[in-house]
Amino acid sequence: GTIFGPLDYNSTISTANNVALKVISLLSQDYLIAEFSGIEINEEKCGLCGLCSKICPYNAITIESDKISIDKFKCKGCGTCVSVCPTNAIDLNIDTSEKFLKTIEVLSKYKKSPKIIAFCCGSCGYAAADDAGLKKISYNPNIFIVRVPCTGRVDINFIIKSFERGFDGVMVIGCNENACRYIDGVERINNKIKLLKKILGPKYGNRVILEHMNAVEGSKFAEIVNNFYNHLMEEIKFEA
Repeated sequence: GTIFGPLDYNSTISTANNVALKVISLLSQDYLIAEFSGIEINEEKCGLCGLCSKICPYNAITIESDKISIDKFKCKGCGTCVSVCPTNAIDLNIDTSEKFLKTIEVLSKYKKSPKIIAFCCGSCGYAAADDAGLKKISYNPNIFIVRVPCTGRVDINFIIKSFERGFDGVMVIGCNENACRYIDGVERINNKIKLLKKILGPKYGNRVILEHMNAVEGSKFAEIVNNFYNHLMEEIKFEA
């Protein structure tokens, strides 16, 4: 329903019916097996620096007596801790870093230019792209969307690798300010992008944009994509 943002009557009924069908499907089973979808820690790589414990919005990671542990009931799988680990000791057990890097590599083989890669959070950015499709709102096809659990999961390395692989622009699209499903993912990515822009300098810094929207703003998603594409076109013409 309207939990993700304003909806008209028909859309509200449609989404509510979909949820109801999923609930009925679950309740019709004799029992359920819940699989843990969250982080895993390689203790051999872990240096016990404590960054993951400090940044976790759910206090799911603790370090006691030189031992790191995960509370699987608290962990929500946002992946924020993965992106700050200096020794790559942490990873999501489903959306692994290797999977994201391989996705970037495969998508980079598209030859047309300018090409854009967009890291979209599953709750809002990705849903807004889906909303644009449902409403038949067209936007430039040179964009490749990569779903992440939260924008806080976006590693700076993903963005740098995207440029190395030949992408002309990178978008990160997440929830609105103070509306992050994972509490402070928006704040985390804001800080990362500010730092990254300083590192990249004006040439590539202007080719990274961070946007916020809710799940039913398909028109806003399309507008931002088209504007960014046009901006990149001008950049490429100027460099030529």
